[in-house]
Amino acid sequence: MSRWFLMPASRAGAAIRLLCFPHAGAGATTFARWQRQLPSTIAVTPCQLPGREWRRDEKPCESMEHLLDRLMPELQGLLDTPFAFFGHSLGAWIAYGVAHRLRIAGGPKPVRLIVSSCRAPHLPPRLSLIGSLQDRALLEEVQRRYGLIPQVIMDDPVLMQMFLKVLHSDIALFESTRFHLDAPLACPVSAYGGVDDEAVRPEDLKAWTSHTSGDFEYRAFAGGHHYLRNAQGDMLPALTDSLTGVLTRALMY
Repeated sequence: MSRWFLMPASRAGAAIRLLCFPHAGAGATTFARWQRQLPSTIAVTPCQLPGREWRRDEKPCESMEHLLDRLMPELQGLLDTPFAFFGHSLGAWIAYGVAHRLRIAGGPKPVRLIVSSCRAPHLPPRLSLIGSLQDRALLEEVQRRYGLIPQVIMDDPVLMQMFLKVLHSDIALFESTRFHLDAPLACPVSAYGGVDDEAVRPEDLKAWTSHTSGDFEYRAFAGGHHYLRNAQGDMLPALTDSLTGVLTRALMY
């Protein structure tokens, strides 16, 4: 079994596989509750990147090309049924990178790409780069911008050191990524965000429309950059609607 994906215990009747990519510093368990909260037609399959949780002894990837080179072979056997991608913040760019590589290779396309709290890849950064900051300054700036760090990590020196290792690498990964943009994706794209997010504005999310030749939708939810923590009651039904709607249309033709 691949160390890259957390497979659902049982979703034999699922119509869609939802591959989920987490934000900077996070792991696959970010999406652990989704399997219980989404309908049985959706099989949640979170991606576990190197350097965190059960892969904490591995070196994190610090370039998008290296990450995608390692990740793409791990998708074998996961794309033989209708599938969609969900990525939050950094995870949105990973999901887009996977979809982009599949398009170039002539592989299957997702029924929908859902990007969350992440600017479109052709836009310049809205905020200054922070990858060169030292530990304390980095933590303070990340907390100020994103409200990212759970208190349980802040209170535990061991967890904090593990988190910092991954955070430094993930920020380096995000800030160094430059996509070679050519033709847009053929799959529909949804862009989700928090209405109080100062780092990613509505116009940053709506700009994703230029990266698809298919349908595009934008949805906003209460909260900031990490609105998922408090708005899952609103977001998950919206996600279910986005996925089942596009799958129904696909099966009609």
